[in-house]
Amino acid sequence: MVEMLVSVVIPAFNREKTIIRAIESVLSQSYSNLECIIVDDCSTDNTVDLVNMTYANNERVTCYKLPHNSGACVARNKGVEIAKGEYVAFLDSDDVYKTEKIEKQITALLSSGADFCATGFEHISGDECRVVLPYKGNKEEILKQLLYLNCITTGVLCGKRSCLLETPFDVKQPRYQDWDIALRLFKKYSFVFIEDVTLELISNPVSISSSTSHSKTLNALKMLYMKNEEDFKKDKRSYSQIHWLMGLHSLFVPGKRDFKSLWSGVAGNGFSLRRFGIFIAVLLGLKNHFASTIQNI
Repeated sequence: MVEMLVSVVIPAFNREKTIIRAIESVLSQSYSNLECIIVDDCSTDNTVDLVNMTYANNERVTCYKLPHNSGACVARNKGVEIAKGEYVAFLDSDDVYKTEKIEKQITALLSSGADFCATGFEHISGDECRVVLPYKGNKEEILKQLLYLNCITTGVLCGKRSCLLETPFDVKQPRYQDWDIALRLFKKYSFVFIEDVTLELISNPVSISSSTSHSKTLNALKMLYMKNEEDFKKDKRSYSQIHWLMGLHSLFVPGKRDFKSLWSGVAGNGFSLRRFGIFIAVLLGLKNHFASTIQNI
């Protein structure tokens, strides 16, 4: 069987310490017919020079530099635009593919006839490693799971370039871009899920203490909700969860306190005693006591 060309798009910004590791994980794939497209978002370090020097004689590696610093969504969309493959996969510049990732996904795509394939992954943070497995169930059941919690990070996506051209990343989405595109793609196209763990997602602790960070997150959650409002309203669990998140982040943005969303998170899917305790703490002015753990609530 002739292998179809697969284009792997890697957005990069100031990743001189990790970019080679990411590229090598692509070039060492068991699936050989692929190209690796690095789209640099105007790095100020040696990312571009390092890539160009290391892969000067490798025809499978292309490095494109955006004219202006524009964000990862613009970089990914540009990568899809210039890709030559019928199928496109993504990899963040600090993550790593498992050796058989592309081979397993293309096999699943061709055998199922699906538009997209998503897999499991390892989420590595410091000394901790958590395995995240893909969804199970029919279309309706998986949509409910996806609305509640996103397990389709961009690094586990592989699918038809034509679909990604038709449904690109939303460059206005300030955060949760992977959740946003996963929802839009899943509702519009067919998916196949395989349980294999094909990606090492490596994350560093992120500070969320500033009101600017909370404001950006709150706006992102509101955008997600508005885009998928009817679907959220059909599922109490997901509706309660996203309102709880919006309510929590609103507490740290001056003038944006949203007690209505908080209460929906407490009682929107059956009464949560734990969340009610946090709600009371907020009313008593104790929100800073759980600010550092807000992402895990």
